[in-house]
Amino acid sequence: MDAAARGAARLAGPGGRAAATGGSVYPGDYMASVADGVVPRLQPLRVFVCRHEQRAPKAGGFEDGLTEEGLRAAETDMVQKVRDIANLRAIYSSPFKRCLQTIAPFVRGAGDTTLAIKVDYSLYEHPSPHPDDTFPVLSDEACAQYPLDRSYTSIFTTEDIRRTGNRTGPQLRRRLVPFLKRIAVRHANEATNLGVPQSILLVTHQTCCHQLIGLDQGASVHYLDDAYRNPELMNFPMGSIYELKNIL
Repeated sequence: MDAAARGAARLAGPGGRAAATGGSVYPGDYMASVADGVVPRLQPLRVFVCRHEQRAPKAGGFEDGLTEEGLRAAETDMVQKVRDIANLRAIYSSPFKRCLQTIAPFVRGAGDTTLAIKVDYSLYEHPSPHPDDTFPVLSDEACAQYPLDRSYTSIFTTEDIRRTGNRTGPQLRRRLVPFLKRIAVRHANEATNLGVPQSILLVTHQTCCHQLIGLDQGASVHYLDDAYRNPELMNFPMGSIYELKNIL
């Protein structure tokens, strides 16, 4: 088994569960074809994860937006940070208001319809700040306020989240890891067709960032799940961007 295949096995883990370290997001049949020279190796893909800008303490609901300070940072600091990402081709965001407010100023200023925000419920807040059986979705009115890609269909729906659960680390990984695999393969194939590298940005929440960054850094799932009992382990500041380098 080559390094890429071993990486894929680590990411899938026993029974398809997320394991301690990240690996290749590319399916085994693709990697075998590359090794046999049947298909070209996919172009490099860079994936960045961003935590939304400043929100008020305890303001964690679906419609809770950024503070005045957070809105100013979204218009200035965040715009510059995202501009610094080379070859950015797609932006995926949680449907929560604070995430959309974080990235909308950049998208509006970019004037590039290919960068319209792709809302994906895979990046939903975790654990849900609402009762277990309530998972709000974006209204048509809310959609009209942001530069969204209306043609995009979320990989996970609120019904999927309700069915799989949204309270524990394993439940979160069951949607984050498949989501990351699917969009990475999609964009890597597109990059190969265009003959240029691509970057994508995921705008989400603390626990989603924590899980992705932890897997990227090789943290054990036990360590990641301890963070729910020890919040100090979650130390990714609001408004920060991190490049995932090893999980792919």
